[in-house]
Amino acid sequence: MLLVNVGNTTLVDPITAVNGFYHGVAEYSVPAGHYYALGIFGNSQKPLTPTRVVVRPQFTVAGATTVAMPETAAASQVTMVTPRPATAVGTDFYLARTGTKGPLFYTEFSVNGHALWLSPDASGPSAGTLQAYANQVLASPATRPRSSPATSTRMRHRCSTSPPATMT
Repeated sequence: MLLVNVGNTTLVDPITAVNGFYHGVAEYSVPAGHYYALGIFGNSQKPLTPTRVVVRPQFTVAGATTVAMPETAAASQVTMVTPRPATAVGTDFYLARTGTKGPLFYTEFSVNGHALWLSPDASGPSAGTLQAYANQVLASPATRPRSSPATSTRMRHRCSTSPPATMT
């Protein structure tokens, strides 16, 4: 899990901002304020297991706070639609988060050969901004002899806020 203070992104410490889940819980000790969180789920031991990212664009900590990050919330697969059949070879997803104060905080997810799923969220943050971008490398079906590679295309989609209800 990744936790970022969006009141002042200068306070982000790359070591303490990342914490693993232990028995389904990731614990932090942070001062009161506005925060942004990402829960990242996948299994590096099983290469074809989808990567799931749960995004909480903003929440407020004003004492003991619990924020749910269920993996099942990542229910929207990143896909691109083309006029002809195509298969995703690789998917990149970028989140650009600004806070009230401090530099841009940028996160990139890159997967090859398996799906990337996100938690849809129609609400935007009240402190700073959050933008999302998706890229996919798409390959056409092999219609040529095996010695000749199929064609591929890179597509990019910019969302106004992140993640949108659909990434199609």
